[in-house]
Amino acid sequence: MHEQKTYHEGNAAECEAITRRLHWLSGFCFAGTLVACVLAMRSNEHWLLLFAAGLPALAAAAHGILATGEYIKLGESSTATAGAIGRLIGDVDARPEGQGRGAAVKSLAPLVPEVRAFWNLVTSEATGWQATLRDKNVPLP
Repeated sequence: MHEQKTYHEGNAAECEAITRRLHWLSGFCFAGTLVACVLAMRSNEHWLLLFAAGLPALAAAAHGILATGEYIKLGESSTATAGAIGRLIGDVDARPEGQGRGAAVKSLAPLVPEVRAFWNLVTSEATGWQATLRDKNVPLP
């Protein structure tokens, strides 16, 4: 469970970083377009027209990547999954002495509810990702 929780925390952070960078890039491109247009009108430099025409296309591409990858949804899903796994870990650790983490195990029967909950959580989470990315051409790490 700990490894899955760590994975989802890292994935959520990575998706948030990608989202933030793509938003920053598109905002920079649109601001750069405004600057390039103003400078092109004042100086009549033809190379500035390249920036005025190219930067909006780059900004649109960044937003297209953001929308296609659905990084916001995937990050939120990983955050929720990590939280749910954390609660399951807390439930296991809160068991009376002899049943919690690090204790000598005589039977795994008391852990059946948590194991089933974990199983249901990870299988539904994997199915959700599959459904989200089914029609996308997104390389997964």
